[in-house]
Amino acid sequence: MEANNSGRWTVLTEIEKLTQKIVDIETTADRVHHLQQEYNRLVDEETSVSPLGDPLEVLPPELWQSLMPDNLDELFILTLVSSRWCHKLLSMRSLWSRIPLDQTIPDYLVKSLLCIHLSRPLKITLEIDLSLGLWREVAPMIRTESTRIRDLSIVKRSHLTMEESLSLLADFGTLPALTHLDIPFTRGPSLKHGINGFRPLEDICYPPRGLSFDNMPALRYARDLSLSAELLRSKVFSKLEDVKIHDLDTEMAAALHNLPYLRVLRFDD
Repeated sequence: MEANNSGRWTVLTEIEKLTQKIVDIETTADRVHHLQQEYNRLVDEETSVSPLGDPLEVLPPELWQSLMPDNLDELFILTLVSSRWCHKLLSMRSLWSRIPLDQTIPDYLVKSLLCIHLSRPLKITLEIDLSLGLWREVAPMIRTESTRIRDLSIVKRSHLTMEESLSLLADFGTLPALTHLDIPFTRGPSLKHGINGFRPLEDICYPPRGLSFDNMPALRYARDLSLSAELLRSKVFSKLEDVKIHDLDTEMAAALHNLPYLRVLRFDD
């Protein structure tokens, strides 16, 4: 673009000089005509749409992931664009660090195991949308990655009860890298009763029995988990950044004050 601008300016300057000359009008006119054509060529070249370059060649690797689709099947298709794309995408570990265990995806287990392999040794995000029966079948192949799991979610549409979700979570044992936990802690609509659907404080079943926070020393966020002031005083929760509570009183305020990483405070519905 800058080269074209410089070229056009040079041509215009020469045209202006020639048109001011009186000597040899015929030769000057021919030269001006030639320069006008050159100027028009430069303008056309500048305004014409140039073919887009290969984004994996033009852009740095840090930006590749932002261009890629979230859908795993679409991502696999992109590896077929060329051998160069295949090599570059398969070598980009962070691109494969999200592991969807979704029984609605054809060949979900093969794809998930491939993602687990390609993402090593990075931390991973594991999304589970399986019945408890299916989970029991695949669990031995997934539990080996427990130390790499940073984000763990159990999708609510899997229709697991809270007890089944906790049983699934317990199968992992210790999760030393887990910072984000998203599982359906509520038992379902039956818990919501009373005026406007609010639950009396004494009816809240948090924390659920069988949930061992000692196995999650790095936990910073637990969706849907409503915590009491007594629980928040425990060192287990000292790294929480996002906290959900039922109400705010003096005791709760004191407990929250002792959370050095607290950034978000939410209230139970």
